[in-house]
Amino acid sequence: MNSLKENIILRSLKTEDGLPINNKRAVVDTISNRVLGIVSPRYKIIKNEDLLRKITPVVEELGMRSEPQITSTCNGAVTFIKFLSDKTTGEVAKGDVVQFGIEFFNSYNGSLSVGFHIIALRLVCANGLVVPKSVREIRIRHTGCAEVLSLRNYLMEYSGQIEKVMELWKTWTRIIPKREQLENFLGKLVGKRLGCDFIQRYESLPVEQQNLWQFYNILTYFLSHQMKPKKEEAVALRRFVKNETWTNRLTSVFVAKKTARLGGRDANTNFI
Repeated sequence: MNSLKENIILRSLKTEDGLPINNKRAVVDTISNRVLGIVSPRYKIIKNEDLLRKITPVVEELGMRSEPQITSTCNGAVTFIKFLSDKTTGEVAKGDVVQFGIEFFNSYNGSLSVGFHIIALRLVCANGLVVPKSVREIRIRHTGCAEVLSLRNYLMEYSGQIEKVMELWKTWTRIIPKREQLENFLGKLVGKRLGCDFIQRYESLPVEQQNLWQFYNILTYFLSHQMKPKKEEAVALRRFVKNETWTNRLTSVFVAKKTARLGGRDANTNFI
């Protein structure tokens, strides 16, 4: 594949006067003759082609498509390898199907460890969902002694992680946020301007679709379709969804402590 045509090596560094720099190494792609990163002497190269060769048989066992989607950023220094599953799907609500997959990541500039996270796609609108970080992400440092093959053990636990995510999302379909809760939550998260936009999108949904799951999809639609908020709004929103405990916060903020509307009728229910 074109995106994996590379030959990565480590080279020593020198000052302009020819003196050796002992505490740094350059990661170089000899095909493009580009320096991809400056790293410590402890850094060990894990080549993308080696990673792909080792993970492909495992993802095939899990029912993933054998032809991955490969993208690179930072002039080839950071690579993402995405596999989607035709078998691993789940129905959050009637007719609302989510397709899961795995995205592997690797870097040659030290910005990312090698690892993977679970990804999800809401098929009804091709919305890329943000899977809870606490059950989705595994990283192995380039400086550590762990082999890439150890990723296999984590991958084989993949289906169990998906079940946890699906149960969480199904719970969200039974939580009905109140407008004042949305205003308080979004006001603190992204401010009044963007918060009002989110609320308008949410309230434009049919009443029977107004629940925490749909609200969550409004947030992730915003992120996955790369809409352009003000800088501080984008930073706040991305920091929130990347936080380890954000899914618990999203659930607890909107728990119905007194009366909640569930399935078109009132119920005195606490949904946690």
